[in-house]
Amino acid sequence: MGISLLVAALYNVVDTYFVVGLGKEAVAAVSVAFPIQLIFLGIGLIFGAGAGSYKSRLLGGNNKKEADIVATVFFFSSAILVIIAAIVLFGYLDIVLRFMGAIPFIMYLSKSYARMFII
Repeated sequence: MGISLLVAALYNVVDTYFVVGLGKEAVAAVSVAFPIQLIFLGIGLIFGAGAGSYKSRLLGGNNKKEADIVATVFFFSSAILVIIAAIVLFGYLDIVLRFMGAIPFIMYLSKSYARMFII
């Protein structure tokens, strides 16, 4: 989980490095939209850590069939939750970005970046 968080932070740093040439508004937009990435990362970590732990215990007990069922349930559960989160974020993107600190001056850029990331 720690490595996942480190990779996400590095992704944001690299993204900011390439956006810095577009101006301070673009950097602000990327920074404001970054917590949306953390929402999806959190969903993945919740299901990934839980499924990994539970499946390992099942495989250790020679319950391969049940472990396969658990993996399938966790996969589809996480996919459904990510789709729901994406729909909610799309529906309330202005409110979410405003809550995260977007000012009217950078709202358009923040929305553009956040939409692409959500997709």
